[in-house]
Amino acid sequence: MHPETEDETVRWLVLAIYPGDTVNQAREFFRRVRRDEFVALVSRGWEIEPNMHYSFMSTNLHWSTVALTSEQYLDFWLKSIGQIRQVQRDSPGGFKSIFDRHLEVGLVSSIEVPKLDEYFTRTNRQHINVCPGFSLWFRWALIEAEQLDGNGRFAKAVNQRLGEALGTWGQDFE
Repeated sequence: MHPETEDETVRWLVLAIYPGDTVNQAREFFRRVRRDEFVALVSRGWEIEPNMHYSFMSTNLHWSTVALTSEQYLDFWLKSIGQIRQVQRDSPGGFKSIFDRHLEVGLVSSIEVPKLDEYFTRTNRQHINVCPGFSLWFRWALIEAEQLDGNGRFAKAVNQRLGEALGTWGQDFE
């Protein structure tokens, strides 16, 4: 949860969730997510965006500009769970084959490939972690959050929203 200022007069309280932020989390998320329920979160006020990134060990080194819609991105990874993994430098084609494949399907842009090469190909790093997560945000206008809090209902509203989102991939929240 964090505050956000859009301009000097509009302020928000933002509930942010990042499922699939690591290789293991992403595999589990895509195995469990109920596609239609997850996509329907948008109609319930959630914002959903791809959070595609590459990491080494526990350090996220590059976030991609994904050309796919959130639904296309979700569908791609639902069909490609086996590609959510740690890729070894000496695997067939090495890092370059991963970057080329991801460029071809719209998971990275052509201007990002040199940066990926800098972070991975031209280093001594022996592996890369492919982390296809999502960013989910629910925003309350600050005045609405203050009213809910003044009535003792803000914590319940936050818990309800957390349960709503987490439930789409079978994770309980109480």
